[in-house]
Amino acid sequence: MICNVVINDFEIGRRMVCVLQDSDFDHQKNIWEDTDDLLMALQKHDLFKNRTKWSDLEIKHFHVMIVNILKMLSSYDDSVRADKDHAIVRRLTFFLCGLITHIQQTGCKIELLKVNRVTGDNVFYDYNASLEVKLEPQPTHTGLKVIIDNE
Repeated sequence: MICNVVINDFEIGRRMVCVLQDSDFDHQKNIWEDTDDLLMALQKHDLFKNRTKWSDLEIKHFHVMIVNILKMLSSYDDSVRADKDHAIVRRLTFFLCGLITHIQQTGCKIELLKVNRVTGDNVFYDYNASLEVKLEPQPTHTGLKVIIDNE
């Protein structure tokens, strides 16, 4: 699966584009049931209380993480923001994969995600997705038939 992500940071006037690939989603799935130092540190906040594994998180938790990492990224120069191997960008990639995974649980496939940071904590999402609905054909009645011949 490939998902293009466009991050518009209007507060600092920068745009960041990244392509999430199968390997990014595979990494996310591989550590989905793991704990993390960040999650342990967040236990003092009510929103994250008793959520010690990535799989315990919901969309709102990934939103909070994305907002905070975008604020941190705003202080970095473009060379860091473009380096997919940089620790902060890897973390952002993971959070985006987590958010997308939750959204896709509805059965859609996200092809393009736009993340718009308007100011500080105001981050909005817009996405293009496809939804394939498959209807299984109804089985024909194969039960016992009774035929009455009145002749």
